[in-house]
Amino acid sequence: MKRRLMAVLLGMAMTMGLAACGSSSQTADTPASSKAEESQAGETSAPASSSAPASSGTEESAASAASSAVADNNGDGEIVIALMMKSMASEWNQSIEESLLELGKEKGYSLLTFDADGDSATQLDQLNDAINQGVDAIFMHIADEGIAEAAAEVVAEAGIPMVGESLPVKDGDGNWLCPCAVLNAAGCGTVAADWVVDNWESTGVDLSDPSKVGVALVTNSLTENAVLRHEGAKAELQAKMPDIPEENYFIVDISAGSNDYVEGGYNETSAVLTAHQDIKAWVVIGVQDDYALGACRAIEENGNTDNTILVSLGGEQAIPEWDGGTTKPWYATVYYTAADFVAPCVDGLLSVVNGEGTLEQVFSGNIDQGQTYGTELISGHAITYEDYKEYVK
Repeated sequence: MKRRLMAVLLGMAMTMGLAACGSSSQTADTPASSKAEESQAGETSAPASSSAPASSGTEESAASAASSAVADNNGDGEIVIALMMKSMASEWNQSIEESLLELGKEKGYSLLTFDADGDSATQLDQLNDAINQGVDAIFMHIADEGIAEAAAEVVAEAGIPMVGESLPVKDGDGNWLCPCAVLNAAGCGTVAADWVVDNWESTGVDLSDPSKVGVALVTNSLTENAVLRHEGAKAELQAKMPDIPEENYFIVDISAGSNDYVEGGYNETSAVLTAHQDIKAWVVIGVQDDYALGACRAIEENGNTDNTILVSLGGEQAIPEWDGGTTKPWYATVYYTAADFVAPCVDGLLSVVNGEGTLEQVFSGNIDQGQTYGTELISGHAITYEDYKEYVK
């Protein structure tokens, strides 16, 4: 992509004071999330995150400094990707940046990170700044779905390809405005259920008499994503273990209890276990790791450790539990990392930047009817207390 740096610098010389609100942040050394420790960039930083300080006390404005950084990076024709981040306070988002930096070493691009600190207006300002600074592509973690149409219009006018990550970039009618890599909530539930179906015999928990098997789905009815997860798990179990009676399925809804997810998981799971002493073996699926942690404590305290298979979704609590020596009843978790989201997005962006394809062709294998753009659905994969160290470095 041809640079418009001279025009950018001239424009910025006239509007130096306006750019500070769209500052980017230097975050190359940000620690990775415990959920994606395998993405650590270590001591090296090439290609470094090209960012500018936002301090009003510097002689050079944030905008002109960032433009200079882009100019330096582009001197050898290197591609610059702007990471538009909702908030770098999130450990997950820190891991996204870390994975992008790490992949940049292999793919030959540099990163310019913008932290909107949760503010949608700031993110739109920063998006304009990124475009003015001559970036080649946009990696978008949208601050608010309400600004998706405005953001898509800005990048379309600039002719810069954009791909969304984690949060959907859609208009008010549900139309995808760019290719996006998003979590397949129901698919995660399916993965959890499949692990139980395929591995229950190796756990020593006897599920051979379906009439005596109970399924507890620890969920939150107030959260759509959680509901989709437990519905996906239930549908898969019913399809592959059809002899478990419908009345043996229990929706363990933490929304009825505490605002503390762990406490809610404990209280509601304990109530179900206590009320159904006739159940001889349990399958407990916590659709979020905090819910599962509470459920694990309830299972232990109710004396059900040896007759229960607990599987969670996420891994952020399962992994510390396994590090601490817990095995039974927490056998597996459905794990996904920032790298799972980053890699397909980067490949898509680079294919467009290098003229090898169009945005409409990115994730073209999964374009819903009536949609222009495709999605990459991340469902994760099951890891266990026996093999998790192979995946979490």
